[in-house]
Amino acid sequence: LSGGASNDACYAPSDLRVDRINQTSAVVSWWPASNEIVHKLFVNDIEVQTLKAGVYRFKLSGLTPNTSHKVSIKAKTTTNVTNPLQLTASIE
Repeated sequence: LSGGASNDACYAPSDLRVDRINQTSAVVSWWPASNEIVHKLFVNDIEVQTLKAGVYRFKLSGLTPNTSHKVSIKAKTTTNVTNPLQLTASIE
């Protein structure tokens, strides 16, 4: 890591949670490191939604019943425009 990248770790989302789970939907939420960071939501490693800055909760719908799903949140920082850093939190 170079150029202050170690300081970027503080931008990682934390406290990723999944609540209100039913057969086909769930609410995912997390604690953003900053309200100025864009987050991307992935389910089973497929991008579902890009969430604008300040959004830290999303209702997933259309999930396959009785199936395990991996949910990941990636915080995209722009500290290095040519190589933006993506920091991830995941839960299953």
